[in-house]
Amino acid sequence: MPIQPAVPSPGMSHQGTSIYYAVGYPEVVGLSGILVSPRWRTLAVDRFVDGLADFYAEIRKVTPDYIPRGASDPVLHWVDDQLRLNKALRSGRDPRIVLSRFGLSETR
Repeated sequence: MPIQPAVPSPGMSHQGTSIYYAVGYPEVVGLSGILVSPRWRTLAVDRFVDGLADFYAEIRKVTPDYIPRGASDPVLHWVDDQLRLNKALRSGRDPRIVLSRFGLSETR
């Protein structure tokens, strides 16, 4: 069954709800979709420049005003975290320990 769009009820305030913020900040919704996508996560940590360039191009599609801010850029920090996590998971250590060090847990 397809997801139906949420329709605000007359006279009800939706301020502070996820609907309110999604409507006000659609680029955040689009960016979230990129960050959770296995395809884009893989390209973000690609060892080749083309993969990372494609990742940033996709980000610019959903957030046209995005300009990387060098060392303080939150997307760059996310990419670095993904690289460190992937390296740690490939190290042969117990994945539960690795994930807990990153503040994550296994999903069952």
